[in-house]
Amino acid sequence: SAKNPDVPWKSYSEAMDDFQLEKAIGACMEFVSGANQAFNELKPWEKKGEERLGILSDFAERLRHIAQMLLPFIPTTAQKISRQLNVPYADKMLEKDFVITDEMKKWGGIKEWKTVGEPEILFKPLEK
Repeated sequence: SAKNPDVPWKSYSEAMDDFQLEKAIGACMEFVSGANQAFNELKPWEKKGEERLGILSDFAERLRHIAQMLLPFIPTTAQKISRQLNVPYADKMLEKDFVITDEMKKWGGIKEWKTVGEPEILFKPLEK
């Protein structure tokens, strides 16, 4: 499994607080890019057992953080990602009083989250 990456919560939060939305989404997209690169380098499809599980668990945790960061920008999709990941708070994400807590921003911060849900396509292909 890979080492825990630096989730860019500080730069993201500062940008959001300053209404620098492009900078905030940029921090998130940089993290997405890093996750994609790590996934391709680690090649979980070539691994077996605990090693594969570790890589996939790490990737699921990365996606959990990404979905939280995307929530203000694409709320329905962020919730769909979280539901597919089966995170306990997914159903509450679109509620007006939903808050991303400090615990949620920690790597591995959702202790009761043990399994992911069923994957499905988030964005349908464009018709030609």
